[in-house]
Amino acid sequence: MLQSRNQPTKKQIHFWFMECRTPLELIRLSGERPDLCRSLSSQRDLLSCALIKDEKALEKKLLEEELAEKTIDRAYWEPLRTELGKWRHEKSSK
Repeated sequence: MLQSRNQPTKKQIHFWFMECRTPLELIRLSGERPDLCRSLSSQRDLLSCALIKDEKALEKKLLEEELAEKTIDRAYWEPLRTELGKWRHEKSSK
């Protein structure tokens, strides 16, 4: 992010808004590109906290976002883990 800060592409800026997990960096970025931040807030609602520079609310929303992603990951990986365990068990009993 720091290397391309002087001449970032639109694609890079969009990526930063959608993926950045650092409250102060999101606040800084929203100050530099408020219109884009506002338009992307419909896709990532915590960006509205960045726009009003509410660091505490932004930290809370980032934590909620992280926990939601972890829940999705667990739901995805659990059946696969179970299947791998069965394969290992079958292989070791032969």
